[in-house]
Amino acid sequence: NYERLDAFLCVECSFCAYGQFAWQLTAAAAPASVPVTSPAERAAALKSLNHKSAEIQKLQRALSELRPRVLDLVRGVTMSTRRTSESSSSSATAESVAAEETEL
Repeated sequence: NYERLDAFLCVECSFCAYGQFAWQLTAAAAPASVPVTSPAERAAALKSLNHKSAEIQKLQRALSELRPRVLDLVRGVTMSTRRTSESSSSSATAESVAAEETEL
């Protein structure tokens, strides 16, 4: 846009005469939180957070290790369900063919 060298943010040419930015922030007080008012409470809160964080990391590692096994089990159930539905549909087809042959 050589007519407006001070323009910016155009989708087509990377320049535009107008631009707008909008932000929205939503916040609320947490009613179940306990206010931390002293350095001793701060230290206890940090210790608790670090402990909970370590527990969460252990659980996340355990779940990550179990994920391949769970996916294999899901695949196995899916395949057996497909085989069952295929065999029931093929047996139903075989029964209908046999019924047609007896009618003839």
